[in-house]
Amino acid sequence: MPIGNVNHHSPAGINPAEHTEGAETSSSGAVKPNWPTENWMHCGGRGAGPEAIRHAVLHNMQEIHQHLSTLRQQNWSAGSMEAVFDTALLPTMIQAEKAHNPENTVIFHDDIFDELGEIDTEQTRQVLMQTPQMFHYVAADIREMNGRRSVIILDSLADNPRNSIYDNPEVKDSLMSSLFPEDKVAVLCMNMQKSFYECQIFALNATTKMAKHADFMDDLHQLNLQGSDKLAERIGAGNVRALRRMVVLDAPQSLPAQFIKHAQTRSSLAQASLDIPVNKSGQTLQQRQDEKMVERTKIRTSEGQSQLQTLNFSASIEDKRLTYLERAIKYMETASASEVNALAERFNFLGKNKMIAGLASQPRVVGPAEQMNQRLMQQSGRVADGEQNSLFNQIQATIERLHES
Repeated sequence: MPIGNVNHHSPAGINPAEHTEGAETSSSGAVKPNWPTENWMHCGGRGAGPEAIRHAVLHNMQEIHQHLSTLRQQNWSAGSMEAVFDTALLPTMIQAEKAHNPENTVIFHDDIFDELGEIDTEQTRQVLMQTPQMFHYVAADIREMNGRRSVIILDSLADNPRNSIYDNPEVKDSLMSSLFPEDKVAVLCMNMQKSFYECQIFALNATTKMAKHADFMDDLHQLNLQGSDKLAERIGAGNVRALRRMVVLDAPQSLPAQFIKHAQTRSSLAQASLDIPVNKSGQTLQQRQDEKMVERTKIRTSEGQSQLQTLNFSASIEDKRLTYLERAIKYMETASASEVNALAERFNFLGKNKMIAGLASQPRVVGPAEQMNQRLMQQSGRVADGEQNSLFNQIQATIERLHES
């Protein structure tokens, strides 16, 4: 769902200005992506040696990077196809991030609650997890203290009781069966993400922040085991909901500024300390958001009437996606053959998946005003609700098969 509507639980060193080739704009205002194209390489095949497979994998990663850079340079938001890219690349980006930040011990799990009880806290702290019930990605930090387990989940979205995964009966049942009675789970809904397709990047970034602020996280775990009231007071939560074995805390305002430096809207920073540096260059939270602020347009349809809506938000998370991909490309230059082959299999699955061509032809929801106005004039900018739901189902099915490959 586009920025501006937060009812979302769905599948996210090079100058973007230097990579403007390879993406055209059609008469409907839709960016024609670089992929699939004749430049996409099959990774392997009969007789292909290890270096040939690595070459093809790196080539395709560069193709994706060029495509994402072009979208950023031309002021388009990510869409369904980029969500598929994120999923294909996520295991590789995780390994690259662990190599870049050794203190980050992040591992990936397919189901956030079914597998919590199986995670060895002696080996890991940060976990990036998928929530299959609503197809969303979150980060978790796990501690074992005095025989009790504390789990703190960072969710990039705001809490929405009308459409919350944490109210899902299947989630609650899984949680009850995976943890001991004295264990505690706290969900911190960060209210940073307003877009549909960046949750994987937000979640990966959250694991890095939790690793870098391990002492702060230790304090939160101590408070979590003592009780939700103390934890809510410490993080400045705006709202607290107790849901059987977990507590959901909305819009925490007392986290280190680095945790929210990729927040997409100004309202997300309303109570934050805006004058604290959040990166190596010394930028404050406010300065970074000002620098990354973009203006894009979407077509809003209500009661049969369509009109343009201007959106202003930070594209910082889009640049972070590019950074993670650049690190992944560098990592894959020397990665083990097994890691290269695993990504090659995911790429080959996408290359032969007929649905990808359909994703490539979908009109983009958020982009430059001129092109969106052109689409509005042609009355081609709105996808019917039924078609949109069908598209999301196809995306989810494709991504689920990617995880299985």
